[in-house]
Amino acid sequence: MIKDKNLHVGEKFYNRYGTEYEVMEYIGNGGKVRIRFNDDYKYETILEYKAIKNGKASNPYDKSCCGVGAIGNTYTKIFGKVKESYKAWKRMLERCYNKNQQDKYRTYNNCKVCKEWLLYENFEKWFDKNYYTIENQIMEVDKDILIKGNKIYSPETSIIVPHEINYLFIKKQNYRGNCPIGVCYHKRDNKYTASCSVCIDLHKVYRKHLGYFDSELEAFNAYKIFKENYIKSVAQKFRAYIPLKLYNALLNYKVEITD
Repeated sequence: MIKDKNLHVGEKFYNRYGTEYEVMEYIGNGGKVRIRFNDDYKYETILEYKAIKNGKASNPYDKSCCGVGAIGNTYTKIFGKVKESYKAWKRMLERCYNKNQQDKYRTYNNCKVCKEWLLYENFEKWFDKNYYTIENQIMEVDKDILIKGNKIYSPETSIIVPHEINYLFIKKQNYRGNCPIGVCYHKRDNKYTASCSVCIDLHKVYRKHLGYFDSELEAFNAYKIFKENYIKSVAQKFRAYIPLKLYNALLNYKVEITD
């Protein structure tokens, strides 16, 4: 039997993610070793003993994505193509745990992914069960249409939506400054304007002007009426294609001055 004289059963090492693994036994006489990772999942694999000591042992449960997410016992590609579920999972983690993303999009500050979904294999099962397609739409995972103001991605709070619906709820804080949502102040005219983004398709969005007003409240009320009716019209447009709970959430959505 071929053995590394400096490698012993029970000896422990660490891979590049800092996960401890332990030599369990030698396999046959080909210089292979069975190891076990000493984390919550106790994943076992067989490697050439030469790879054991250099930290190249790969554990599918290592937190390899954004320092928090693990792939688990599944694959990220099928027939050489990256799965839609994996792309959605990775974007979700980056929004919540990538500092560059949070600096760019402040609305993602303090957002989190539930513990269950930090493991991709769990998210993949939910995604595949709930995924649907709509022609000419990019499908996205949303966390705060069903529960307004929610900051946690989870099976209970999230839903898959077409981009045109998701775009309805993008907030442009820099555009409005300290004014309420949908409102801007024009210093020269000492007036407030109300306007709302309208999405025609994936590549065409325009800002609909709703008028000039003497007060923030008047401008906001104009925005609120238009936006709630606009959301309802988009709900009707997609009624035949989206889940009923998403449709109902759109019909019942209320714009608040604190949004």
